[in-house]
Amino acid sequence: LRIERLEPSRSGRSLCYVDQAAMESLGIATGDIIEIIGKKRTAGIVVASFSDKGKEIIRIDGIQRLNLGSTIGEFVTIRPTLASPAREIELAPTKAIYNIKKQADVIKGKLIDKPIMAGDIIDIAGAFIKSDENYAPMNGFMRMLNMGGGSKRPTLGPLRLIVLNTKPNDEVVRFTRETRIKINKKIALLNISGKISLIASIAASLTNAIISAPTNP
Repeated sequence: LRIERLEPSRSGRSLCYVDQAAMESLGIATGDIIEIIGKKRTAGIVVASFSDKGKEIIRIDGIQRLNLGSTIGEFVTIRPTLASPAREIELAPTKAIYNIKKQADVIKGKLIDKPIMAGDIIDIAGAFIKSDENYAPMNGFMRMLNMGGGSKRPTLGPLRLIVLNTKPNDEVVRFTRETRIKINKKIALLNISGKISLIASIAASLTNAIISAPTNP
């Protein structure tokens, strides 16, 4: 199927609007979960696109295209799949977030029923707080000494996370109310090839350096 743009009003929910004729040939119906295979793999919830019948088109949003490593006009393969309930998913933010573990319930509420694969990028709508240590690394150390240091924290808006691991692993899983969230403390970076790297925040690196620095006798 050829990738086309999905309307912004329908984006962000893992929906894939697919040529109805293609769906009929695969024996799938609206609401089923499909695996999408491009340069990489991801999953989505299929919706019949009556206006695209016979055009061999799949309409997906920008995050789904990013997860596939594909762009508009390129071709992907789809196939029906079963999504096991996820026992646990491990997530890492792409920017330093203040007390991200305390926001796990907010994140969880946005992911219910979402099909997920390890390596997926996920955007969580809402206002999340940027860690001030990210741009003023001494602030964290100053607070440790009760000397203040940056009380106002700017918001980031939507939060971008990368799925590091899922249990069960190496398959499409579905997020449920029973799914446990594990938040990695490090920041995830995604390079051009799609490989994920984890780095410590600037504040953590500085604090570790201060703590481990030798002292004069």
